[in-house]
Amino acid sequence: PGAGDGTVDAIDCRDSTPPLAAIDDAFEAAEVWLRASAFGEAEKVFEGLISREPKDWRGHHGKARALQGQGRYMRAYGVCRSGLEECPDSVPLEDLAEEVRRQYQASKPKPRQKQEPEPGKLTKDQAREALDAAIEIFDKPENQKRMKTAIEECGPKLADPMARQMQITATLLPLVQGFLAPEFHKFGFDSSNLLDGMAQVQFHSLGDAEMEPKAKRI
Repeated sequence: PGAGDGTVDAIDCRDSTPPLAAIDDAFEAAEVWLRASAFGEAEKVFEGLISREPKDWRGHHGKARALQGQGRYMRAYGVCRSGLEECPDSVPLEDLAEEVRRQYQASKPKPRQKQEPEPGKLTKDQAREALDAAIEIFDKPENQKRMKTAIEECGPKLADPMARQMQITATLLPLVQGFLAPEFHKFGFDSSNLLDGMAQVQFHSLGDAEMEPKAKRI
C-alpha cells in the first residue's frame, strides 16, 4: 500500500527493471484487494502487473480471480487462456480456467419451461378452441333438431313470455351441457364446474371480433 492511503503503487511500473522483491511485494499488495473483495481495484492492479511481467502467471491468475469475483466468468476464462499462452505450464491457471468455465455454464439462465395451464382455468387460446368446438357441435343437424324440439315443447305450456323464456333456458341448459361436456372435460371441467368453463369462454370473448359473435350463440 502506498503512503498509508490504502492504494497500491503497483511496483511503480515506470521503473524499467524493478527488483524481484518489489515485484513480490506488489503481488502481495494486489492480493490484499482480493481478500478485501475490492475486485474492481484488484483487476486494475493485476492488469498493471501483467503489462509489466507478462510471463508471471500470478498476474493473469489474480486478474482472472478479480473478474471472477465480479461475476464476469467468460472474461475471467479469457484472461486464463491468454495467461496460459504466456505461461503454458501454469497448473493454477488451468484449474481456474476450468472453474470459471463451470461457473459461467451454471450462471446461464435456463430456458423457460412452458407453463401448463391450471385444470379448470382456460387460457384465451383454450377458450377459443373450446368455443370453436362448441359452435361445431351446435351446428350439427341432429343437435339443432334436438334443441328446436326442446324449444317447441316449451311453447304451448306457458303463455307468459318471461316464464316461457325461463322454461326454455331450464330445458336447454342441461342439453347444452351434455353437448359440451366432452369438449370441456379436456380442460379439466366436469359437471360440477362446467358453467364456470362456459363463463370463462364468454369472458375471453369480450372485445374479440372473432370470438364475441360466436360466444353469443352459446
